[in-house]
Amino acid sequence: MSSQKTLRPTERRDVVPHLVLQGDLPIQRAYQSVGLNRASYYRPVVNWAQHDAPIIEALTTLSETQPRWGFRKYVGRLRNAGHRWNHKRLPVRLRQPLEVLPQPNAVWAVDFMSDTLSMGADGLDLECAG
Repeated sequence: MSSQKTLRPTERRDVVPHLVLQGDLPIQRAYQSVGLNRASYYRPVVNWAQHDAPIIEALTTLSETQPRWGFRKYVGRLRNAGHRWNHKRLPVRLRQPLEVLPQPNAVWAVDFMSDTLSMGADGLDLECAG
C-alpha cells in the first residue's frame, strides 16, 4: 500500500505542462495521465475567497449586529436588501461541539413544559432540572 498523497486538481493542472515539455507527451495524453479531465484542465482558476468577499462581509456584518438570528434569517434579510446570492453558495459557520461540563448539576435549566403538563396551565411552581 502506498503512502503517497494524491494530488488536488490544481496541483494536477500544474504537472501537465511539465509532462508536455519534459515527457514529450501530447497535451491530451498529459492531462489524462494525471487523472484530469479536459474541462478541469481548461477551466480558469477562481480565487473563491476573493470571489465571495462581498458575501462574507455582508454575513459578518449581519452576524455582528444580530447574533441571535439563524442562517435562514440572514439569507432572507440579504434578499430583502436586494442581494440575489444563492443560499447554497453562502459560507456556513464551522460546527463546534457543545461544551460538556465535568461535574453534574453545574448548569440548571427551568423546564416549563414539564410544569405545564403536570400542574396545568395555572401552575406557578417551577421545577429546576439538573
